[in-house]
Order: sequence, then structure tokens, then C-alpha cells
Amino acid sequence: MKQFFLLIVLSVILAQASGSDLAAQACQGSITHYAPAVVGDGGDIVSITIHLVPGSGNIYMGAYPRSDTSTQESVELAVDYAYLLAGKERNCDVIVDFKTPYSADYVEGPSAGAALATMTYALIENRTLRQDTIMTGTIGPSGSVGPVGGLYEKMKGAASKGAKYFITPVENIYEMFLLKNAEATYGITVLQATTVEEIIGFMTQNLTINQNATTVKNRSIPDLPPYDASAMQDFVPVAQNMIDYERDATAKITGNDEQSVSIRGFFENEAKRQAKILEQGYLFGAANEAFLNYIDISTINAVTSGNVDLEGKKTEISACLFTASITRPPITDENFEWVVGADLREAWALGRLNSTNVDGETLKEEKYILYNELEYAEAWCLVSKELLAAAPVSSTAASDGDGTSGKQFNESIWKDLARSKLAEAEASGIEDPDLKARIGDAESSFARGKYGAAIYDAVYVIEMENADMEIAGEAGDGQRNMTGEEGGRPVGYADALTTLLQEKRTSLWGRIYQSQGAFLQEQNQSASAYSIARYAKALDDVTLKMKAAIAASEGLQSQTSGEGNEAGQSSGQGAGWTNGLFSESDRKVGDIAALLVPALAIVSIFLLIGVLIMLARRLHGRDNGKRSYKANRAKQKEGGARVQEIRPRPGGL
Repeated sequence: MKQFFLLIVLSVILAQASGSDLAAQACQGSITHYAPAVVGDGGDIVSITIHLVPGSGNIYMGAYPRSDTSTQESVELAVDYAYLLAGKERNCDVIVDFKTPYSADYVEGPSAGAALATMTYALIENRTLRQDTIMTGTIGPSGSVGPVGGLYEKMKGAASKGAKYFITPVENIYEMFLLKNAEATYGITVLQATTVEEIIGFMTQNLTINQNATTVKNRSIPDLPPYDASAMQDFVPVAQNMIDYERDATAKITGNDEQSVSIRGFFENEAKRQAKILEQGYLFGAANEAFLNYIDISTINAVTSGNVDLEGKKTEISACLFTASITRPPITDENFEWVVGADLREAWALGRLNSTNVDGETLKEEKYILYNELEYAEAWCLVSKELLAAAPVSSTAASDGDGTSGKQFNESIWKDLARSKLAEAEASGIEDPDLKARIGDAESSFARGKYGAAIYDAVYVIEMENADMEIAGEAGDGQRNMTGEEGGRPVGYADALTTLLQEKRTSLWGRIYQSQGAFLQEQNQSASAYSIARYAKALDDVTLKMKAAIAASEGLQSQTSGEGNEAGQSSGQGAGWTNGLFSESDRKVGDIAALLVPALAIVSIFLLIGVLIMLARRLHGRDNGKRSYKANRAKQKEGGARVQEIRPRPGGL
């Protein structure tokens, strides 16, 4: 009996050991494939390796190169979907490593999501991937393949590595035109996929991905929660006019062939979409989508008509900028936010006009890209005119006699603030090409005495960089272990986003960009929403400083005219003391207050020191992640590159 019992125990032990061996064997192996990326100004290839190892189902990423939150979230989503598609439980640990070109130190963007899902599925199902194809596209929770940026650059990168096929999401119509025209040039076939299953079928079984050469899927007309735009009603005509520009450009697509009908139908649906978004209160979201569509439609019209005249387009832009019928009004305390917004777009248009080199021999497809870049300059010029037309010209306040509302001032009162913000932006060591261009635009505005535009552009650069650092700093805490209890998925900025969107904004552009942050959040673009919401808050802060400078300048003007007294001259704030609005008893109270100020200042200093010490202790842990991020950026400046998703277009307008 004892022998029989021992035999049973031994059998159980052997069975458990055998099960463990089988589990260990299942949790092994690796797969390597390539994904296209934008590196600097061009396209290249990133090597991705996925390993399965025994564990408890966690996902890990290599510590080098570092990656941003969107990349990490796309990895987790891709792995989860691959296991779901295979019908298996994730009981192995998954390790994902990127090998980047040119010793790049940072990877950002979710564009490898579809490739990661395909690779993971092939690994756990022991399938072989074909090696003549390179994939790009984000992945949605249901396995949909979503849009990415920089498709032309990525296609060139794929072609340079000898790829025969390039799988992309279903592009917008302009990108479809561009890539289809470039197929013959680069000897590569572009395949548009809508689901990961289609990509897996092609990559593992050579199944066909059905293509429709002319039809692009219409975007849905969203049903968004209403946004309170009551404080921004003056911006409604600007948004409506941008939709009208889009409709007018669509009407120029006059052909009755299948391709023309499809394109016209797509953009007619887009105009309906933006009208609905506008109705729901997301004014900038509607205007921005229409703005971007106007650019793409104008480019398509030029391509289909064979009239890609780069020099002619530059001449048109110059005419818009320098001989337009609507001129810049005198800047006042009532219209300055509108005027500065117009100056900002004018600076962007000038920057794009001057930086777009149309000389020399270029490929046909690259001429299309240059034309599209110039269309931005023309569209920004149009927006600048719209903002000037929307600026207040009459109110209950005094008029200066030229139809301009409010009190005029010399913009040089903002020069020191502009210089300070520019120095802060320039000291950030920006490498992102879009942000570097914005610094250049700010410097140009400063040189032309448009100090308000210089301030707003510099603040944009500062806030975009700070937002990147904030997100990357949080990502550093959970970089290695994305789903385990210790690492945790980095979502800390989501709480800050909620707060930023709930706060009440007081400036025109603070309100407008806050609404755009809310719109982007509704579109599940949380990182972009956070960046824009930060910018909205920063615009509020800097606009208050600009208003204070205006008030101070008015006080100084009163002193010059002999209306001030000693107290008013020393304060520089003007109105209270200089206009004699206080009685003698008020002044005595002021004298007593003057004695109390030094004592209160000393107490405040001690309190401030205490608060700073507490803040320093609280921020110590997060500081390590930010220092590491800055160190990586410093390495990039020394010659490394940044493998990046082209910055989403949250604020093209």
C-alpha cells in the first residue's frame, strides 16, 4: 500500500514538473521585424524584437532607448489584442526592445501598434512573417488600424530597405494621392489596411488585402457632450468662415468620374462634421479641422489639374501678406488679443514662405509636399485676416476716432517680457523641428516689433517642451515594467488634464485653446489634450502680465501729463493714486500700510523658504525622471537623433 501511495505521489510530482516544462517551453522564443519611423527630417527603419519568457503576464520594455507614454500604451494594447485574437491567456512575460538608427535615445508615438500586434500574434502562434513588407499604423482596442503621421517619409524609409510592400492605415485623400503617385518612383506597392486581422492574413498566409483605389472612408459626425462656448462667441464667425473656405474649395472639384465624386463626397461629409462640432461648442476644433482640410483640398486640386506651380504659389502668398485689403488696426487694450493672434498667424505664414525652398530639381511627389507646405502659409494668411476682421471695433468704451475700440498703446511695453520668454524657450535645447520653427517665428516677430506674437509663440514652445518632459518623466518611473504593480502604467498627467479643463480661463486664447484641449480629450488624444490645456493656462498667465504692462503704461502716461502725484509715480500702477480717487483719510491708511509692508515682507520670506523646502522634498522623486529625460535630450543635441511620430496637428490653425 505504501508503495502504491508513493507511486501516486511521484506521478503527481512528475506531472507537475512536466506541466512546468511545457509552460516554460511555451514562454520562450523571440521575433524580430521592422517598422518605419521619422528620424529628423527623413524616414528610416526601427528594428523591433519581442521576447517571450516565463513569468506572470507582465509587459516589459527595454530601458534604452526611452519611450513616451503613447508608445508604451500602444505596446500594451497591441500585446493584449494579439493574445485575445489567439484565444490565449497572457501567462508569459513579454519583453519589447527597440533598436533605433543613428543611436537615437528616444522613441515616441504609437505608430508601431499594428506591427507589434502582428508580431506578437505570430510569435505566440509560431507563425513566420514575410520579410518583404513593412507595416505602420496605430491599433485600436478592437483591432482597427489607425492613422499615423509622416507616411511619405516612412514609405521612403521602407523603400530604402528594399521593401516590396508598405502597409498603411487608410490614409486621408491627400496622403493617398501622394503615396499612390510615389509607388512607381520608389518601386513599392502601398496596401491600405483597416484591421490587424487583414495585416496578419497578408503577413502570415499571403492573403490579399482588398483595395479600393478611390474611396476613403468618411469620418463619423460625432455626438459630443456640449461645450460652453458662451464666452467665445466672437470666434464663431472665424470658425464658420473656415468651414466656408473648405466648402468653396470642395466645390472646385467638378469632375464626374468615380475619383472626383468620391473625393467631393468625402469633403462634403467633412464640412457637415465640422458644422456639427461647431454647433456642439468646440469652436477651435471645428475651425482647425476645416483649416487642415482646406489645405489638403487645395493641394489635391492643384495636383489633379497639373498646376503645381511653386513659384506662382509663393507669389500668391506674398500678395495675401503684403497687399491684402484688410489692414492691421492700431493695437488697443480691447483688441490686442485678436491682433496678437493675427500677428502670430502672419509670422507663421512668413516663416513657412521663407523656409520653403522651391529651387532646384525635385521629384514630382516632393513638389506636391512643397506645395502642401506653402498652402499652410496661404491658409494662415487667410486666418490672420479673419481674426483682424473679428477684432472689436466699437463698444461702450471710448473710441479713438478711427473705428478702433479702447485705448491705444505702444507694443514696446511688452519688449522685456518677450525677451524673457524667448530666452526661456531658447534655453530649453529644443530639438523637435516644429518647435524649432516656432522659436524662429518668435524671433522674427520680435525683430519686427510684434512683441505680443513673440510672447505667445515662445510660451507655446515652453509649454510643449514642459508637457513632453512631464509625460516622459512619468513614463520613466514605469518604463521597464508597464503592467506590474511596481511599475504601473504612467497615467499621472490625466489627473492634471482633468483639472486644467475644469479651471475657468479668462483670456480669449486661453478659452479657445482650453476648448481645443477638451475636444482632443473627446477624441481620445489625451497627450495632445494635456499639452494644449497647459498652453491655455500659460496663455492666461502671460496675458495677465501683458494687461498689467498696458495698465502700467497708462499710469505712466498720466504721470507725464501732470495728473500723478508722488505715490502714483512710485507705484507705476496709476489709476488709484494718480487720478485723485482716494480721500485724505485713505492716504493716512496708506501711510500705515506702508509701515506694515516691510514686516509682512520678512514674514512672507520665511514662509516662502519653508514652502520651497517642502516642494523640493516632494519633487525629489520625480526630478530623477526629468533629469534622465533631459540627459537623453542632451545626448541628442550631441549628434543623436529622435525617432518620433510627427507631432499631431492639434493647432494647425
